[in-house]
Amino acid sequence: MTNHRWAELTSPEVAAVIERDPVVIVPLGSVEQHGPHLPLATDTDIGLALAEAAAGAAEQRGIPVLTTPPVWTGYSPHHMDFAGTISLEPETFLALVGDIVGSLYRHGVRHVLLLNSHGGNAWLAKAAADRIAVQVGRSPILCTYWDLVTDEVAAARRSPPGGMGHACELETSMQLRLDPARVRTDQLASSVIAPTNPYHHVEMFASNRVALYKPFKEYSPSGVIGDPTLATPELGERIFQATVEAIVEVCTEIHHGRL
Repeated sequence: MTNHRWAELTSPEVAAVIERDPVVIVPLGSVEQHGPHLPLATDTDIGLALAEAAAGAAEQRGIPVLTTPPVWTGYSPHHMDFAGTISLEPETFLALVGDIVGSLYRHGVRHVLLLNSHGGNAWLAKAAADRIAVQVGRSPILCTYWDLVTDEVAAARRSPPGGMGHACELETSMQLRLDPARVRTDQLASSVIAPTNPYHHVEMFASNRVALYKPFKEYSPSGVIGDPTLATPELGERIFQATVEAIVEVCTEIHHGRL
């Protein structure tokens, strides 16, 4: 199988792959502000690239994987103070993900991986997966990509706590790896928010003990949380490859019925 993209195959071709009991990855992204230096589609770009790279790597190991087109907008009301952001209502997101996964199941797909690349989607994606499981008796697997590589990021990052939150060292490095021409390097500026409260922080790797909602405009006038000035394509490549490997491992566990 050389083409892993569900939507680019014909109906008979998809049916033939389904006979191989594939894992189907559904990337969950967003279209939202990523400061003055990253495009609105950053989350979607990263998630789709990871899914497609993992599909190819998994196939080399005998694990069939297909990728659907990405869910390109998600739950982003906390970014709506910034121009360009498009956000779904929770009910819309739940229905959209449910209908996509339901369609896959109806065609005989048994294994679905929801690959999330936007922090605002996380709680809703979990609710969507739970609701699907209750309704049809089969649960998709859900992961947010950076949760798969926390140790690798901790070993590789240069920014202090607060340096990875949004449009930060991590996301900017990933976009530099994917397409450096889309990074406005002349607009890079640090906006690190140091941890001051033991219960909650906006660092994406913080061990939060409580949850709260706050518009990002109240955290950062630029919409950036973290230090994108420390981003490098080398860091992007290291984390990208580590994440692809982790996704392949998850797909292997799913395909063999261990997840």
